[in-house]
Amino acid sequence: MHHPKAATLMDLLTSRVEQHADFPIYTFLEDAPGKQSLMTYAGLDARARRIGARLAARHAGQRVMLLYPPGTEYIAGFFGCIHGGALAVPAYPPEPTRLERTLPRLRAIIRDAQATVVLTTSAILALAEHIFLLAPELRELEWVATDALPEGLEDGWRRPALTGDSLAFLQYTSGSTGNPKGVMVSHANLIENLRALTIGVDVRQQDQWVMWLPPYHDMGLIAGILGPLYADCPVTLMSPLSFLRRPFRWLEALSRLGGQVSGGPNFAFDLCVRKTTPEERATLDLSRWRVAMNGAEPIRPETLENFAETFAPQGFRRETFMPGYGLAEATLVVSSGVPRIPPVLYPVVAAKMEQHQAVATSADAPGARVLVGSGKVVSGHEVAVVDPETRVRRAPGEVGELWVSGPSVAAGYWGKPELSEETFRARTADGVGTFLRTGDLGFLQDDVLFITGRRKDLIIVRGRNHYPQDLELTTERSHPAIRPGCNAAFSEEEADGERLVMVVEVTPEGVDTEEVAAAVRAAVEQEHELRLDTVVLVPHGAVPKTSSGKLMRRACRQMLSEGRMEVVGRSVLQRTAPVEAVAEDAAAEAMPDVATLRALPAPELHQRLLALVRRELARALRAPLSAVEPSVRLSHLGLDSLATVELGNAFEQHLGVTLPLARVLAGPSPEELAGMLAEALAAAAPAPLPEAATVSHGDFPLTPGQWGLWFQHQLSPRTTEYNITHAMRVRSALDVPALHRAFQALVDRHASLRTLFVRVEGQPVQRILPHAQVHFVHEDASAWEESRLGQYLGDEAARPFDLAAGPLMRVHVLSRPAGEHVLLLGVHHIVVDLGSMAVLLQELGELYEGDVRGQAVVLAPVRLDMPGVERQQREALARDGEALWAHWRERLAGEPTPLELPRFRARPPVQTYSGAVHAFRLPAPVTEQLLTLARERGVTLYTLLLAAFQTLLHRYTGQEDVWVGSPVNGRTRPQFASVVGYLVNQVVLRGDLSGEPSFLELLERTRGVVVDALAHQELPFTTLLERLRVRRDPSRPPLAQVELVLQRSSLAGQEAVSGFALDESGLRMRMGGLEVESLAIARHVAPFDLTLTFAEVEGTLAGTLRYNVDLFDADTLARMGGHLVRLLEGIAADASQPLSRLPLLSAQEHADLTRPPRVPVVERRGA
Repeated sequence: MHHPKAATLMDLLTSRVEQHADFPIYTFLEDAPGKQSLMTYAGLDARARRIGARLAARHAGQRVMLLYPPGTEYIAGFFGCIHGGALAVPAYPPEPTRLERTLPRLRAIIRDAQATVVLTTSAILALAEHIFLLAPELRELEWVATDALPEGLEDGWRRPALTGDSLAFLQYTSGSTGNPKGVMVSHANLIENLRALTIGVDVRQQDQWVMWLPPYHDMGLIAGILGPLYADCPVTLMSPLSFLRRPFRWLEALSRLGGQVSGGPNFAFDLCVRKTTPEERATLDLSRWRVAMNGAEPIRPETLENFAETFAPQGFRRETFMPGYGLAEATLVVSSGVPRIPPVLYPVVAAKMEQHQAVATSADAPGARVLVGSGKVVSGHEVAVVDPETRVRRAPGEVGELWVSGPSVAAGYWGKPELSEETFRARTADGVGTFLRTGDLGFLQDDVLFITGRRKDLIIVRGRNHYPQDLELTTERSHPAIRPGCNAAFSEEEADGERLVMVVEVTPEGVDTEEVAAAVRAAVEQEHELRLDTVVLVPHGAVPKTSSGKLMRRACRQMLSEGRMEVVGRSVLQRTAPVEAVAEDAAAEAMPDVATLRALPAPELHQRLLALVRRELARALRAPLSAVEPSVRLSHLGLDSLATVELGNAFEQHLGVTLPLARVLAGPSPEELAGMLAEALAAAAPAPLPEAATVSHGDFPLTPGQWGLWFQHQLSPRTTEYNITHAMRVRSALDVPALHRAFQALVDRHASLRTLFVRVEGQPVQRILPHAQVHFVHEDASAWEESRLGQYLGDEAARPFDLAAGPLMRVHVLSRPAGEHVLLLGVHHIVVDLGSMAVLLQELGELYEGDVRGQAVVLAPVRLDMPGVERQQREALARDGEALWAHWRERLAGEPTPLELPRFRARPPVQTYSGAVHAFRLPAPVTEQLLTLARERGVTLYTLLLAAFQTLLHRYTGQEDVWVGSPVNGRTRPQFASVVGYLVNQVVLRGDLSGEPSFLELLERTRGVVVDALAHQELPFTTLLERLRVRRDPSRPPLAQVELVLQRSSLAGQEAVSGFALDESGLRMRMGGLEVESLAIARHVAPFDLTLTFAEVEGTLAGTLRYNVDLFDADTLARMGGHLVRLLEGIAADASQPLSRLPLLSAQEHADLTRPPRVPVVERRGA
């Protein structure tokens, strides 16, 4: 292969343009199927000169931030800096959903680099104002959207005077946020490293490269973008998110393009094994893949073996692997695998490693540790193995710190001369040097470099060194619930000595903390003769990693100690004997304040907290205190998910501490809850509740939920899909003027009821009016027949709301014969939800009764309204959004298979919302049996109904992967409980019905799905759709075509509100001095293909099937309703049956199926 003589990257690009200007060097695969963007040498050169001309005028010699998503615009921006004589500083672009997490590091890099300008895209520039709110100093920088620069600007470009010694860019390493380190990489460093890389891995002319690594990272930029340009080879790039979302895309691109050169960190190969299906693998041809670089994190022999074995049928060869070692301080590569030779595996005695000796043994010997060789040191470079304390070179076969010298070693860290001197200009004890001190430990054996760990991560116990990655590998093998490559081992200094901690990511399914902790401790003790003091279980994505996938153990330790890490379970070995418990009657005393609680001895604190837990549980269950046994799990007490969330809110109100929702939803016993509260009290200072956050009037941003409804309204302004209308007969005497005044008081009190939704400068806002008159109509309907009354109610229910003009609540009172009245309340969903209706009806009753009696009513002050909710949701999303997204990305990986229920009509090309309802009820004995089954199995009623619904859908369609949508009430914080507004969010519950499970087995699977969904419910559905990049099919709802709803009011005395939501007549409820009875209204809308709604009504489960009449007919849905009732009856009778054996058919249907045919069967013969 021809290696160019260019001194700089600018020279290199110029020579490529002169050779073949129209060669398509870069192809970027977009997420949309079949969509890609191309960039030729000439195109890149023109873009670089255009951007360079823009920078040279004012920013030559200055540091320039590159804030781009992956793609060709990033490459243009990088070369634009070089062509403008400026110094590029690659960085992750800020993410709108988690600005509070991504901005601190970005701000620190900008400060350290003293950057003056930001290159970005128009899309990111549009977010700049949001960024400035949190980081106002960034407004002082000049922001340039390079995709909007005018053509022709490049004509004024003048070539800057660059040499090999000129700095090309600053590569900021994955360090602490407060002290970022920018490696000063020169053009000479880059050219030498690219030469070493392409020679080392045997790159050939016109090899096809395929890369997905992030371009902000050294491996992604140098190996993925600059390497192909140096080698004059085409490269196809894709976004890291595309790979992580579906690893098969990487392999599919390699197969389709015949890729020869590619690679990634160790975890990428693991991910391909775990996340591809046999059917997908069968379509691949990997026989032309010749170079599979593996680096950027510890390389595991199991990974190489599993990948090679899994993809051998597709033509992958073991010698394709090219393990390597490198670091940003040496530009990138230090060593690489040998072409056409499989990776070197070297078993050593683990115990000797603790004494800095690499003693060979057999792989199956007790206490063996198998290391993967990272290849040979690249040409022109040297690696010395040095004692980090004495600076004396280690003998062959001894472990020491790796010191590197050669032309790829950078000049130092930007603006840090002392640290640069210490790190980049080290000398051995005999004066040899200079060397780069890597901080990595390893040894050389037969010229092959082996990495054993990081010096600063060593765990030293009783004078022996222990490598955390060894403990982590032992840990991940100890229990099936532990996620590989996602565990962090470290030590903590405490007053009673050093404690060993293992943080373990576990799979989303429910796990037993003590079971997992016991397995981990036993394995570590057996393998390493170490006792783990603390085992902490955390959810998926909680263990911090760098952009290249390296574990950040120190960051993990800091997050845990500061209480910033969500914990699923914690097991701590006590070093002191337990103290005798105090008398139980102490728990009956009044709950002291939090400061007093913290000062109590542990046993007394536990008793006080247990008393609080039992009291709040009794209140939630509406049961006597004696019914709450300390050892009975919450799920066995019959507590549903909503009540469980409210219980967590109550603890936050009382104690100022927040328990992770997933832990509360897991259904611990009161004893366990008390222990969790004690942990939380000890871990963090009490957090005060947010101050009152209400406004009288003004324009404010929309919540994601409001935005979703507003957007739907813009698409179809005449739709009544989101009209909430309730009609009720007033069975008591009615004072109409008093009722009018009560409704006006509600409007005055709750900002949502006087809110409009308008555009300001093209963007929607919620506009709260300072005053608004309630829309109150009183009509004399005493002469109307029932048919005319029904027509009037139906017409009003179907009358659209104008979100911009209002009003968004309408009240009609119709006077009927004999002093009876009908009350019709209509409101748009964007300003209320079921939780709001319960609050409004309760307050309406109190206000009306006080007015009639002439008594002043003092309601609790409104502490929060929707602008305050929007702010808190935005802050929470900035803090937790990425973890929430990681959960849903994994849970909903892959394209959903459309649910194909038997339809009466062909699906229209555009979804219609024309609906009808089929109502049914379960007998009271069956309802009681189902409630008992749920309690016995430790699940909520909702979970049981979801499992039953998914069983019905499975039986109808034969599909084993069933997606069901479900609304969640969104009132996950105590301050949200009494807010009037729209807080609902939509989640998607993915049912796995594979393997012919029994209903009890499915119920256990479903329990984990529901707990996980509720624990991660705060990711807005609109954000989920956006980040999943769901291809919208206009003929059906996105992700899930069916929905399950269990209506439940959380307010005592307002349980009947749930029944009112079913549009069922005859349900009675008291609102203060008013006694009302529900009156059904025909609502002809259906937002989903099929919505199943349940509510507990008068001791029974009442249900409705709301269906789209353009898909289904009434007879089909009546039969389906009958099948559902029989299915639930069968579950109540014997839930241990396989799903296929549960009853569906009526006696008549069964007879029809088994009756012999009346005509002979004629066999059809093929031609």
